[in-house]
Amino acid sequence: MSQAPLSILSSAPVLLALRVAGALGRADAAELTRAMRTAPPLAASCMLGLLPRARSALLRQLNAASNGKELVSLPHLARLLWLPSTAAAVAHAHAHGMHVEEGAGLRFRQPGFKAHAEKPLPPLPPAELARWYGDGTGAAAALLRCASGQSW
Repeated sequence: MSQAPLSILSSAPVLLALRVAGALGRADAAELTRAMRTAPPLAASCMLGLLPRARSALLRQLNAASNGKELVSLPHLARLLWLPSTAAAVAHAHAHGMHVEEGAGLRFRQPGFKAHAEKPLPPLPPAELARWYGDGTGAAAALLRCASGQSW
């Protein structure tokens, strides 16, 4: 990259790629979310594969920062992890060895917490990307379906 012309280094795709790489390297879920929201559909589809890693990093951060006494609601956890549903938030919590309190939420600092998911998690597209797949037709919808491994 150091020998690439300035016109390439300052191009929008390269700047987006550097922004995403920096966000992943810093485990900065908020910056990754902002980058994905502003990315064109093709770039966002390519980034879906990064979401499980980013979500695991955010769970590790939340677990480390929590005192274990506060109950986090599932809708709030789903929003934090940029997941499409509370069921997906429960699946992510279980994959990290966390117990979810029935109908209430979950507490961090649980003894069985695993820093990395026990099994691969699907790169579920967040609800914020619904503007691209709307009714499920079109190229953007097909890209998101393929990238997330879903058949919806």
